[in-house]
Amino acid sequence: MSTGRRPRNHRADSPTAPEDVGYLVDKFDFAALVVSELVGFIEGHRSVETIPRTRKLKLRLELLSFMLCVSPKCLSKELHAQLWLYLVGEKALGSSERDLGCEFYNQFSSLDVLLPVNLMSHSIGV
Repeated sequence: MSTGRRPRNHRADSPTAPEDVGYLVDKFDFAALVVSELVGFIEGHRSVETIPRTRKLKLRLELLSFMLCVSPKCLSKELHAQLWLYLVGEKALGSSERDLGCEFYNQFSSLDVLLPVNLMSHSIGV
């Protein structure tokens, strides 16, 4: 007899997704790996059609957003600078991708999570 609820696929004492991400960030510097992959993605997709690459970029930014919500201090200043450069700076893929980068940063604008003040002064290279 169905109760209409999805079956539970993990034990009651299993770690939650935020706990898993926190572990990956602390133990393996997962944030640095995600930023490195994101930079590689951007470099490798300069000649690809805009629509597929924006969808793929958005997925990567959603993962990074979740990581930053779980572990707000997971990115060093150097990683912030690199992320800024590739999302909204001179190395951004194009205007659509730069818009995604701006949306990404805007979601954290009221939190003290991203971007030291000195990075905000960099031009966006438009």
